[in-house]
Amino acid sequence: MKRIYLLTICLLVVGAASAQTSLKDYMKGKPMKLQPLDRWAPKLTGAEQHLGIPANFEGQIRDDGAAEGSHVIGTTVYDLQTNSSVARRIKKYDDGSVTAVWTMAQLTDFTDRGTGYAHFDGTTWTYLNPTTALEPLKTGWPTLDVLNGKEFIISHDGTNYQMQQGFSDSIGLGDPTNWLFSLSGASVPVEGSGSTRGPIWPRMKVNGNSVHVVAAFQIGDSANIVNGVKAPFVYNRSTDGALTWENNIGLPNYDSTRTIYGGGDEYDIDGNEDGVLAILHGGLGEDVSLWKSTDDGATWVHTYVDSFEYAPDYALTAPLDSPLQTNDGSVSVVVDNNGIVHAAYAESVVLNDPTIGAAFQPGTIGLRYWTEGMDTALSVFLPVEAFDVNGDGEYVIGANTTEAGSSTIPGSRYRNSSILTHPSITYDTLGNIFIVFSMPRDLDTTFDGNTYRDVYVAAHNVNDDMETWTISNVTNTEFTEEAFGNAARMSDDKIRIEYMEDFDPGTNLNNGHPISTNNINYIEWQNPFITGINPISTVSGFSVNQNFPNPFSYQTQLEITLKNSADVNVKVTNLLGESILENNYTFSSGPHTMVFNRNGLASGVYYYTVKAGNESITNKMIIE
Repeated sequence: MKRIYLLTICLLVVGAASAQTSLKDYMKGKPMKLQPLDRWAPKLTGAEQHLGIPANFEGQIRDDGAAEGSHVIGTTVYDLQTNSSVARRIKKYDDGSVTAVWTMAQLTDFTDRGTGYAHFDGTTWTYLNPTTALEPLKTGWPTLDVLNGKEFIISHDGTNYQMQQGFSDSIGLGDPTNWLFSLSGASVPVEGSGSTRGPIWPRMKVNGNSVHVVAAFQIGDSANIVNGVKAPFVYNRSTDGALTWENNIGLPNYDSTRTIYGGGDEYDIDGNEDGVLAILHGGLGEDVSLWKSTDDGATWVHTYVDSFEYAPDYALTAPLDSPLQTNDGSVSVVVDNNGIVHAAYAESVVLNDPTIGAAFQPGTIGLRYWTEGMDTALSVFLPVEAFDVNGDGEYVIGANTTEAGSSTIPGSRYRNSSILTHPSITYDTLGNIFIVFSMPRDLDTTFDGNTYRDVYVAAHNVNDDMETWTISNVTNTEFTEEAFGNAARMSDDKIRIEYMEDFDPGTNLNNGHPISTNNINYIEWQNPFITGINPISTVSGFSVNQNFPNPFSYQTQLEITLKNSADVNVKVTNLLGESILENNYTFSSGPHTMVFNRNGLASGVYYYTVKAGNESITNKMIIE
């Protein structure tokens, strides 16, 4: 039987405590390892292996993912879904159906690599766990949209430095026989370069009959030069349904005065139904630049979202041993229904090291948000409490988590990324903003010093001040790597996310752990800002619903559900970390409802923490 408990909040119990600490400030006191800057960390070969996981986890395949509410929609032994920014590979349709694509391979030599495909018709998933890619030849890096009523994919042929483009017969068809692929004109060498290589790693947005693609040439391909930039990222446009293309267009202010070399996957593109387009580009020791077009890509206006003082080469111009804030090359952009651009990117730190030259600090944690009207990007507040699993006030990850990996050090870093990386930004019908991102989970570390990642979301209510964000762990699992999370560009009462689930931290392609089967998963995170929706936070022993209503004026309630009987501590604190209320209970297994009465408490933001055993969950509540 469900019991209801009344918690009366009283100002008299407020005590003196320390102020709430941001995770970024907290990590300033931790060791920051220095790494040489290497855009393309080599794949490890030979006997280097991770040894950190129980044998029964390796290659485990199931219908449901490890995270509660997740579902396995496909598998792949090729485990690199991006070099930097995550592509938007999940599309939600107005009728509630969803299509997801990913880079997949079933053979360990990756010769069958191509696009995996699954479709949700509103009731059930179809074309689950495909064993054959959509394309008839080896490809990767698919990007999906709809062109003239048919699903349309552009993917790259990394062997021949070309792209393939393919149409399905309709929407929701995942059999390769329903698709027709051909060589895409979106990838050709720069005219007069003498090169035979076109750009790869595409991102695409379709508006009406126009197709817009950004891509980059292979690093080291110095024959292809645009505006002085070697191996640049470029913009390509078709206005006739992908029949003919304008190629390798250099965008304003993207030139050798700010950038020396381009970089794969350090960019994103989006557009709304009115034809407003946005392109975002970043990179370690580079500017975060935005280009916006309101005329279908004919002209572009450039904005520095975050200008890097020592571009284009901080190893030559920056003072020695001076840490410099920058981005890690993972960026995300979305254009809302009103034509307003929203951007997100992960922070990094670079410096001019006297011994190794251009270097960066992979132990950086930081998430930035920007929208039109801002002079500078906002640093999203990341409270330690949002990441502290056991409530001890610490965030602890393995020493090798920030290592690329070698024959002696089994690392699990994703290319040159930071600890927080891979943002994917989305918005809902009310204008609320959500940023999905990747972070290692506190204390979830293998015995070889590598920490498993979870998928998180930072949520901002449009009615709050811009600095107010709520951080939630979407997947929240132990002994499971969940990475490459990307969200459908527009949300409603649910944030729809595709991600990859692995049973070893890091990847084979980046870090050299053994080739194994990885799951491609789909999960829906409930939107807390749409009436009637109260998302559930879960750890292994219990779950806590977000209090509802929230915000509230007089009374709110939350539900705690325990797997087993336990002693439970409930604590409420203010923004300064001062204790407002703390009660202890002994609960049986099952659901228990807690009711909070305001009782004269001032309006504002408060946090409640529910702790059972060594696990805790912290959520935010707002009193109007």
